[in-house]
Amino acid sequence: MRAAGALALLALPPAQDSAPASRAARIDAAALAASHSRDEVLARVEGSEVRLSDLARAMLLERPAESRDLARTLAVREVVRREAERLGITVRREDLEEGISKEMEGLRRQVEKESGGRTTLAEFLRREMGTTEAAWREALERRALSDRFLGLVVRYAGSLEERAVVRVLTTPRREDAASLLAQVREGADFAVLARERSVGPGRADGGRLPPFGRGWDHPIAKAAFDLAPGEVAGPIEESGPKGSAFHLVRLLEKLPAREAPFPEVEEEVRASLRARAVERFEYERWVEGATRRWKVEFPGPGGS
Repeated sequence: MRAAGALALLALPPAQDSAPASRAARIDAAALAASHSRDEVLARVEGSEVRLSDLARAMLLERPAESRDLARTLAVREVVRREAERLGITVRREDLEEGISKEMEGLRRQVEKESGGRTTLAEFLRREMGTTEAAWREALERRALSDRFLGLVVRYAGSLEERAVVRVLTTPRREDAASLLAQVREGADFAVLARERSVGPGRADGGRLPPFGRGWDHPIAKAAFDLAPGEVAGPIEESGPKGSAFHLVRLLEKLPAREAPFPEVEEEVRASLRARAVERFEYERWVEGATRRWKVEFPGPGGS
């Protein structure tokens, strides 16, 4: 069978054997810590060794863009770990097990279907990925654990600051923004106009954005916190590499900051994630603030 179909289901790198994760009912953020494994041998050619460090150097030289993306992913994962520890966030093991089992069973069925029942999951993983079912399951668990911590951290951290909830209508032309603003002030439905005319985030939901705090360094945020619920501001110009955009912003509500420790609001946070997963806009706003908090840097080539 062709490996591409089954691999697309998971899009994970090959797993390697590692120490089993704790089977405790609760998992703390230490489980996200980077593993500092030895510089293991990946292959031998006439006695010459190809090591993990050789692979890393080759990736940096031959696939620099992919290497930078992976470095950012690992840096954000470390930020998530530090934020989870700071905020006292842990993950319930029961939240992981069901999803992991479903993914393993889904891959098993796909492998059997594409091979006409001639290949088992164990054979596929051994031949195509060079790993075992147990090691692959651990890779799934590590990914699921990272995703679970990320969701809890982003959603809970957001609730600790005052936030604004807005609808935004974005257009590339100032005159269009002015015309739309006039329609809104004459009674036109902002959400309908945003769905029909906006080119910005949240368009499908009438321009509604996930809640954001004052820490978001953007003209939309600066305008939102000066509004009373129901008021509209704009056109607000935003300059970017592809030109200017003009925003109309309607404040829906302001959510007060809270000081409740995570255990007290965990069920509420978990319920909110079940109802609405972390959105890209929400994630990007959190990354923007968290990477400043933890002074994340990405040195250029040569470590400069």
